[in-house]
Amino acid sequence: MKINFFSNGSCNNHGCEAIYRSLMKILSDNDFYAFTEYYNDDSEILKEGLKFIDIYKNSPKKIDEIIYKIRYKISSNDEIYFKYIYKPFYKTLNKYNEVFLSVGGDNYCYGYNDWLKVLNNYIRKKNNYIILTGCSIEPTSLDEKMLNILRSFKGIIARETITYNALVEKGINNVYLAPDPAFILDTKDIFTNIKFFKNKTIGLNISPLILNEKEELICENIEKLIQYVLNKTDYNILFIPHVMIDGNNDHELMLRFYHKLKDNSRVKIIKSNSAEELKGYIAKCYILITARTHASIAAYSNCIPTLVLGYSVKSKGIAKDIFGTYHQYVLPTKDILTNHDILDHFFYLENNYDQIKKHLEEFMPNYKNDCYRIKDIIEELCNE
Repeated sequence: MKINFFSNGSCNNHGCEAIYRSLMKILSDNDFYAFTEYYNDDSEILKEGLKFIDIYKNSPKKIDEIIYKIRYKISSNDEIYFKYIYKPFYKTLNKYNEVFLSVGGDNYCYGYNDWLKVLNNYIRKKNNYIILTGCSIEPTSLDEKMLNILRSFKGIIARETITYNALVEKGINNVYLAPDPAFILDTKDIFTNIKFFKNKTIGLNISPLILNEKEELICENIEKLIQYVLNKTDYNILFIPHVMIDGNNDHELMLRFYHKLKDNSRVKIIKSNSAEELKGYIAKCYILITARTHASIAAYSNCIPTLVLGYSVKSKGIAKDIFGTYHQYVLPTKDILTNHDILDHFFYLENNYDQIKKHLEEFMPNYKNDCYRIKDIIEELCNE
């Protein structure tokens, strides 16, 4: 069967890369294609098993550009803009009755966007069907317009129960539940920095997305955590960027902290172009503090106690499914009120380390195996 991925982000967001790799592992023995807006980067990072198709490869004709500019000038309607820039995408859809997996897990988290509407309509125009895969959706965004859009999918695979239960309660009957596919991403063994990892290492991932209006307070929290680790323990600190895209670059942000500490042999920063390699580094950590969901998934799946600096339903839902509650395991940024909130949550992980580790070791095998339900669900939907 031919599997078409679309609406994913750049593989420089290694969570997006992890989704591609993991779904190909789950859905093995199929032919995989991905329509991408980031052709050069994606085809360089993920070279095997997946054929990328440049969504812009057939440029619109000059007359189309003129018509678009006139219509947009008159209406200022974003949908017109997206119809124009995605017209090359429609031209590439020369097959009918194929399956398309909408794989951007956050795309519908806060509501519906015109760019998604245009892509979906173009796909359906050629009688293809779409399965929304590995999604999280904020329950408060489920107005009637959003619900009608969700009903139009062939199927919806929610990655956590907060989303799943909210959809079921709203009468959505084409929804299924399976963990985020990245839980079964391969972990690449890391053979560098062996000496560094002889000491227990605290992994730290910081995202520009968590700063927002509380940048000063959150940075104070991170500084306080770092100073505690370096002054009161013998742990090392490893900065682990997970997203390196323009305007949303973990590495650039973390360099602000690292440069103050770069002469300390107990502190390192990595930069990797591989989700599997990043997962290898995370697997060597004692505890992970992270803002990025797929960094937390890499940690959970390797049974690493983890604190997520959360900003959406996805982090809460995943932690709740694993631990029965997200309290103590997810710290929403809106709840950071003092300069020691992150450190207090770190103390919880440190003080309850053995119990958390044991729970993860007992829980993860069956949970990760549930990822393969995605294949069963997709095959069931395709055979209807």
